[in-house]
Formats: sequence, structure tokens, C-alpha cells
Amino acid sequence: MKKIEAEMCRAVQLGSACRISNTTVEKDAGVTVVRLHGNAIFKRDGDKLWFSLAGWNTVTTRSRVNALLRIFGGRRVSTKQGQAMLDGKPIDSNKWVGV
Repeated sequence: MKKIEAEMCRAVQLGSACRISNTTVEKDAGVTVVRLHGNAIFKRDGDKLWFSLAGWNTVTTRSRVNALLRIFGGRRVSTKQGQAMLDGKPIDSNKWVGV
């Protein structure tokens, strides 16, 4: 796991805010939100988790989401022939997915 992702995951686990390069973790009305380049890609509200590629099915976006999913859900986002996948099943890279 990259240093940025390790710090991001720690902040999400602690529910604290931080900014690491192009990634921010913030608290908004009790919900922890992770942003990459300003786009929300992960939300945690207690035990409820959601992620979105925010329309950016890139290596970096998937890497950030996967780092969080390893800790909170044991699931994996990947790409097959340009199609975003969650555990091998197609997902819409523009929509929020609950995990």
C-alpha cells in the first residue's frame, strides 16, 4: 500500500481530517468523506460504506478505493476491457455503490 493510501486509511479509521497530496479526508455532518482531486470517492457513516469512481475509472482512483475496501469490506474494484468491475461484476463508474 502506498504511503498516501496508508495515511488516508488511518484517517478514515480514526474519523479524522487530513490532506495528503491530491487526496483529502474530511468529516461532513458526521460522515467521513474521501476526495481525490476534489471528487468524492468514498463515504463512511458508522457501519455504512459507499464508494464511487466519480466517473474516473483510473489506476489512481481504483487504487485509493481498493485500499479502503481492503480495510472495510474485503472487496476489490478492477477494470476489464474498460468496464469498471466490483468483484468481477460490472458497475457504473459514475454511481455510488454500497459495500
